[in-house]
Amino acid sequence: DIDTKDVTEHAHLPCVAILAQFTQRWLKKNDNKLPSNYKERTEFKDEVGSGGNGENYDDAVHWASQCYFPPRIDREVQEVLDDPKAKNLTKDSSNFWIM
Repeated sequence: DIDTKDVTEHAHLPCVAILAQFTQRWLKKNDNKLPSNYKERTEFKDEVGSGGNGENYDDAVHWASQCYFPPRIDREVQEVLDDPKAKNLTKDSSNFWIM
């Protein structure tokens, strides 16, 4: 809990937990919308950074962009996913396409 008053507990919050809780707070106060422009992204990072001190908070600021940028799929992987063999499975499809 990022609001804990226990100094030791606060200092040992995992980076992922810090980001998850700040993201939830952001969504609640911003109509369920993630930061979408430079000003909002900077504000989000500043909020994360002001939440505490220590390595985990430094890491959380560093990785904050992972909370608002959409996930990326490599071009080669996307080509496999878009292949007609992946979309039109038959009883003769190889296990590769089924998995």
